[in-house]
This record gives sequence, structure tokens and C-alpha cells, in this order.
Amino acid sequence: MRRTGIISVVILTIGMLALYGCSVKTSGSNEDFSKKADEYIAALNNLCTRERIHGNILVAKGGEILFSKGYGKADYDKNIELTEDTIFLIGSNTKPITALAIMQLEEKGMLKLSDPVSKYIPSQTEGDKITIEHLLTHTSGIKRDAEINFHEPVSRDELINKIASQALDFEPGTGYEYSNGAFSLLACIIEKVSGETYEEYLKKNIFEPVGMKNTGAAASNAEFPHMASGYKIFDSHIEKVTSTIYDVSAFLGSGNIYSTTKDLYLLYKALNGDIVIKKETIERMYAHGYGLGVGELNGHKWMGYNGLLDNGYSSTVMRFPDEELTVISLMNVSNKDNINLNMAQVLSFMALGEKYDLPVKREKIQLDKENLERLSGRYLLDNGNVMTVRREANHLVLEPSAIKNILIPYSETEFYTMGSEYRLIKFNIDAEGKVEGLNYKECVYEVKGKRM
Repeated sequence: MRRTGIISVVILTIGMLALYGCSVKTSGSNEDFSKKADEYIAALNNLCTRERIHGNILVAKGGEILFSKGYGKADYDKNIELTEDTIFLIGSNTKPITALAIMQLEEKGMLKLSDPVSKYIPSQTEGDKITIEHLLTHTSGIKRDAEINFHEPVSRDELINKIASQALDFEPGTGYEYSNGAFSLLACIIEKVSGETYEEYLKKNIFEPVGMKNTGAAASNAEFPHMASGYKIFDSHIEKVTSTIYDVSAFLGSGNIYSTTKDLYLLYKALNGDIVIKKETIERMYAHGYGLGVGELNGHKWMGYNGLLDNGYSSTVMRFPDEELTVISLMNVSNKDNINLNMAQVLSFMALGEKYDLPVKREKIQLDKENLERLSGRYLLDNGNVMTVRREANHLVLEPSAIKNILIPYSETEFYTMGSEYRLIKFNIDAEGKVEGLNYKECVYEVKGKRM
């Protein structure tokens, strides 16, 4: 989602980001898991000075909730605690739900994924070349966002017309570009095919059948229920987001759903049966990434999504279908550095019996400019990406990044990133003292790179 910047200040010390007692009753191995999960999250929050775990987390496996707990508060000004029914905006975790609705309509024979978008939205630029499948997989060439004022309510017609009138960034099916606009078009198609509003269709066909009592799609911010206030966390305080807030009408189908950890668990649990869509349809969604992120974690197949709204909300959902494992994180802070995803991956490791390391604090040291300069350069990573490390005054900076990553040395070759201290880089030096490459690690994710 887009980013916001101006916020009013409610200063609270980081020490106030304490746990709240909303964990479910557990016994035996569940108690052990709950203790380990709590230990890890507390260590992560103690380590990091900028992005933090602040919200509700749920872990379930085999139909049993292993861990359900909250960190921080729903609202500090009003002293409102978090509960399992606390509502959050889920950002781009809206997209998998939009995709589920599309797949439902396909099952009913009301549309085909091969249908051209022009069949439903005649004004769409090159709509005869774009299929519904292109929209689901971010391969349509439609730009990320429409050129509109995101801070004011926008009518559905205006939003769709703006998206439809923009030139494509590439020929449909020949490239990839993350697109909120594509999912707004999918929401429009749902309305055209079903004869109901997007919000009504989801309520009748997904939320109510599953029993999601605290979940809905908002047509604008004016339709929000009572929910957790959004915040941003800085080095020594937390600030409530109260101005320059985006209106979710701009993110129809891509970021306008609100929910709870409990409700989302009910949804993903229902995907084990045929309540929402058939199992074979879910398998197709996994196979092709329809509205989903898919991958493997130490050989375990997962699907899921990250969500971010600069209104003060971020989210992660990871589901491991083979192990019937679900990890859900709904935060009322705008974490931009993937800490939610990293934490969810570690909790997944715990539940799957994999090894993980507790975050630990490292003592900062000083390096002279000469030592910093020799580490600067471009590094080709194993995943094909290029990472640039450059010296800026008396420190190193990591690029590219959504936020500025300043590297802090704790040895001559080892660094952590300021604000996201769980991110570690170790430079590899050969016998002659030359820099060969680096290892980059985020919690359980690690990638190697060679100096270019």
C-alpha cells in the first residue's frame, strides 16, 4: 500500500509496550509452545528500537489453537486493552479474500479466469488483452495505484475509471508488477457478475457461512467499526496516527477489509473443507498464486500474504496446508521492515519442530572510514537480487530498501541494522584480506551474496 508521513504525537515510552493477558488456556505441549513463543516475541521486542510486535498473534495447528496473545494496547489514550475480538485493518490480506470470491464465482459457472476484462469493464485500456487470471497474478500491466487523492473518499465509479484509463506498464502476461488497481477491478467484476456490492457479496458468501462475526469490507473510512487505533513506533516512543490518513475507498478489493485474528483463523480453517470453495480450487490457487504469496520454508509448503497500511496497521498470514498450521499476526502499528513476516516464520519453525535462534543484543563498536570503505560495493545475491552497501559519512547504508537501513558494526565484519536489529550482515574476507561476499540474515531467512 502507499505510505503516509504526517502524524500527531502521543509520547509513550517503549517500556509501556507490555504484554496483555489474553492468551487462551493451554495444557501440556501447548503450554511449552506458548512459553517459547512469548519468550521469542519478548526478546524480539527488547532487541528492536523501531519496528515492533504490537498487536494480536494467533498460532493454530491441527484444528487446535496453540497460542493466542496480544502485545501493547488497542488504544493508549482510552486505556483500551487488546482482546481476541479486537478489530484491525488487514491491508493487503484483503487480496486473498477477493481472490476467494472470484474463485467461488468461477465454481458457480458465472465467470471464467480466461475471460477478458473488457467483458465486464469495457472502458479498461487494452481490456481485451487482459484476463481475470492476469489480474489475480499481478501480470496485467495495470499500474500499482490509480492517480487519485488517497486521503479523501473516492466513488467506486471514479476509482474504476481512473484505473481503466491509465496506460499499461507492459503487455499483459509478459511481466510482473504488484497492483492494487488490479484487485479493485476484480472487486468491480464481482459486483457485475453477482449483482451485489462487493461488501454484500463477501458478507453473504464468505464471512457469514464461516462465522466471521467481526469481519467486514468497508466502502470508506466512515464505515469502520470500533477497532484498534493505529500507531507508529519510533526509537523511544509510540505515536497515534491521526492525520493524513488514507481512505480505504481507494483500496477497494485490495485493502479495505477489517477483521480479527480469531475470524481469520476461522476462514483459513474452513479452507480445509468445502465451506468456502472446493479443495481442488484451493489447490489451483496455491499452484498459480491467485491472490496469494506461495513458497517453501525448510521444505514446508506455505501460502499467505503481508499487509501494510500507513494508517497504522500491518498484518501477516501464513498457512501450511500439509501440516494444517496457521500463523496470523494483526498489528496496530505500521511495520515496514517485514518484522511481522519474520516473526511469523519463526513461530512456524517452532510449531514445525525446526531450529531457531533467540534474538540477542550486540554491543556496538566503532570502525574507521577505511574499514567501512573496503566493505562498500555491490553484491549479487543467491536469489538473483543485487544488494548495494555504501559508506555514508561514518557508517554503512544498505540499499535498496523501503526504509533507510543504517548498518551498525559489532565486529570488524559483522553488522546489524539500526531499528531492525534482528537483521544481520556478515562480510566474508579471504586469506589475503579481500572482501569475497556477504551473508544476510533475517531471523530464519538467510541469503548469501558474492561481491561484484
